[in-house]
Amino acid sequence: MIIKLQIIFLLIIFPFLLRAADPLFVSGEDENIQLGFPNQEIFIDSSNQLTINEILSNDFSDKFALSKTSIIPINNPEVTYWVRFSIFGKGLLNEQWLIESSDLHQEYIAGYYTIGDTIALLDDTGFNQEFETRDYFHKNFLFKVPEVRDSREVITFYFRISASNNPVSIIRLRSARYQIFYSINEYYLLGVFYGILSIMAVYNLLLFFSMKEKFYLYFVFYILSCGLLGFSEDGIGFQYIWNKWPWFNHVIGNYGAPFIFLVFFTIYAKSFLDLQKLLPKLNFLINVFVGIYSVIYVFSEIYHFEAPFFYLIPFILIYLGSVQTWRMGHRSSRFFVIGYSFTLLGVISLILRRYGLTVSDNILFVYSLDIGFVIEIVLFSLAQADRFKMVKNEKELAQQKTIEQLKENERIKDRINKEIEQKVIERTLEIEENKKTIELKNQALNEINDKLKNQTIELQQKKAEIEKINSNLNDENLTLHGNLNDLLKARVMMSNVSFEEFEKIFPDDEACYKYLDELKWPNQYRCKKCGNEKYIRGTGNYSRRCTKCRYNESCTTNTIFQRSHLPMKKAFYLLFLVYVNGEEITASELSNILELRQNTCWKFKGKILERINKIKKENHIGEVDGWGKIIKL
Repeated sequence: MIIKLQIIFLLIIFPFLLRAADPLFVSGEDENIQLGFPNQEIFIDSSNQLTINEILSNDFSDKFALSKTSIIPINNPEVTYWVRFSIFGKGLLNEQWLIESSDLHQEYIAGYYTIGDTIALLDDTGFNQEFETRDYFHKNFLFKVPEVRDSREVITFYFRISASNNPVSIIRLRSARYQIFYSINEYYLLGVFYGILSIMAVYNLLLFFSMKEKFYLYFVFYILSCGLLGFSEDGIGFQYIWNKWPWFNHVIGNYGAPFIFLVFFTIYAKSFLDLQKLLPKLNFLINVFVGIYSVIYVFSEIYHFEAPFFYLIPFILIYLGSVQTWRMGHRSSRFFVIGYSFTLLGVISLILRRYGLTVSDNILFVYSLDIGFVIEIVLFSLAQADRFKMVKNEKELAQQKTIEQLKENERIKDRINKEIEQKVIERTLEIEENKKTIELKNQALNEINDKLKNQTIELQQKKAEIEKINSNLNDENLTLHGNLNDLLKARVMMSNVSFEEFEKIFPDDEACYKYLDELKWPNQYRCKKCGNEKYIRGTGNYSRRCTKCRYNESCTTNTIFQRSHLPMKKAFYLLFLVYVNGEEITASELSNILELRQNTCWKFKGKILERINKIKKENHIGEVDGWGKIIKL
């Protein structure tokens, strides 16, 4: 959508750019006269004290020299420039005329005219005075030409100009009708320019809030710095924003805006091109030159010196870096290089124009930086769209790989579950066979009992034997029931069951502690301190206290649960999950299943895996058979 809007804006301004390039539009035909040789004369006042009356005296009137060009570079801040030219009244009849001085960086400019013996002031204004003091509220300096009644009259104009920032003075004589036409077109183009900047700033700010990518925010600040530099160069800022603070023209126009533009463009360009990663040495070199220029910028404010070509070095280095990243395969850099080429040309023309190294009043040259900004921003938008597409493709590829990995994990999980179910089925069949065997033995015993009832003599002899057999059978039944419970527990330890199913075997912490007690002292208690085999109930869950040395030993001592602050039931389930799944189950998954903090699950999981690896290494085995070996340290 934003690209379409930019294309519409370019289509709107394209006819005006063509008209601006028309020589007739620049010259203005008969209504737009650029004053110069042989009409324009110049005198340099090194004392800076001469008044208009002194200039009109015979002592100085002959010291004016003809200007060789129509453009006067004001390149010496220590002197005052006087410009003189004359106009015949014949050409001024029947229409109102204006004189325009187009460079708005002139700190002081005063216009005077003489008709016969009459001397009058046109206007006394400049860069150092409030904007409202001007006769005409225009970004350039306008002076009203007095009305002429006699075509034979000759009007002589004198302009006093002084400045410290190397402006270029171009004085034009324009009809009021043509001046209005020219100004409307100029303000329209500037409005389109700042409209594009505003739209792009808002659009990229919304992208930043949506994507959370820093370079979008950097681009917003870069666009704003472009606008600030434009405000300081075309006079729109002085006219509409800081019109009551002329001192701000020096702070922003002479030093602040170019420096801010350099800083924010450097930050954005390095971020977009990823120079820190792709070209770290060039990135460091750019930082060094920006830092050096920052020092120069501070001292230039104090000692009033400038380094225009040094200002270009970071821009040139960034341009070289963008070309190199393009060659390295950074596809988005191609738009950056093309767009930045226009801005770099605009920056060069700004420096050349600002310091009087080359001069031209062609509107395309004067606004070359603004035109470069517009073209660059359009191409930068294409570059960002291309980069966004590339990042999106990378994310989609990563998501696809993640989905495939999850599917593979599910397949592995299903295979393990099937193997466990098969083992459970086999064990269940074995139990069923044992059960049938027991039933057959019971049937045989019943038959024997029937025979014993009929054989009184043999009953007494075999009574003891039968009681012994019955006792053994009871023991076997108990053992089988115990094996069945153990089998259920084994199934829990071999299956990825839910927490509710796990609770059936270990319904509470009491059951867990009881299991630890049986696991730790399966046959006989022996005190760790003195070796005594007698004990009483100790302090804590299933603790045993030695009757001899009074040492109290908890059932969790020397187990993996020692010094664990987790609820025992959840600690058991966590051990089970890690034992079954190993490294495949994550701390995040454990946290969701057990409703514990992720960091707690991560620490306990690491402790369990460390114990399993130690057992495998000591016993030279691939898998740990049974959780009892993991629990007991």
